Amino acid sequence: MNANDIINQWEEQNRVYHYENVKDLEKLVNAIGYHSDPYGNDAIANFLGDNPGALEAVRNWIAEYIGKVPEWRDSIKDEIEPDNDEND
Repeated sequence: MNANDIINQWEEQNRVYHYENVKDLEKLVNAIGYHSDPYGNDAIANFLGDNPGALEAVRNWIAEYIGKVPEWRDSIKDEIEPDNDEND
């Protein structure tokens, strides 16, 4: 059984089909051994902290979709562009 088959079987058994909410992803990272810790980090934060490739994948996903979500684009532009009103 390959990795995708294993994940697919787990998803079917746990009725996780579309990852429409964070709880579904949290169930998956729990299943692979990540859990909340006593310091207040949830399972997903612990998974991401241990797997920089996953962080890079999320960053790349944001970069791919930022042009399709005007609110994201405007928000990040506000973070990097100086406010012209301050210089007036």
